[in-house]
Amino acid sequence: CSDGTAKFDVGPNSSMGHLTGDSQNALSVRAIALDSLIASGQVPPPNIIKCDIEGGEYDALRGASEILSKHAPMILLATHGPEVHEQCCRLLTELHYQLTPLDDLPLSLTSEVLATRQQR
Repeated sequence: CSDGTAKFDVGPNSSMGHLTGDSQNALSVRAIALDSLIASGQVPPPNIIKCDIEGGEYDALRGASEILSKHAPMILLATHGPEVHEQCCRLLTELHYQLTPLDDLPLSLTSEVLATRQQR
């Protein structure tokens, strides 16, 4: 959720890469919070965010909290694990987002959520 460098583990195949604390095969990559990227003027604020990053969803949302608060983009969220799911739902609820499961499961059991909010 902050700017700097991070370790990226490429995983066993091209669809399973993820940020990691430490790994033999990890690459050092530049990381920038979405809030910083938007504040720099390099890109406009998004209307939609798809967030499915193998357990890093909460950190990503925290790094975009100013954008979420100010611009209210729609979020398609796929969480990986009950703890990160609960953290993401709590943060989005605190930012006045309405959370809707994208399947027939209750919000507490789903891992796929649509988050929407009317811009203030």
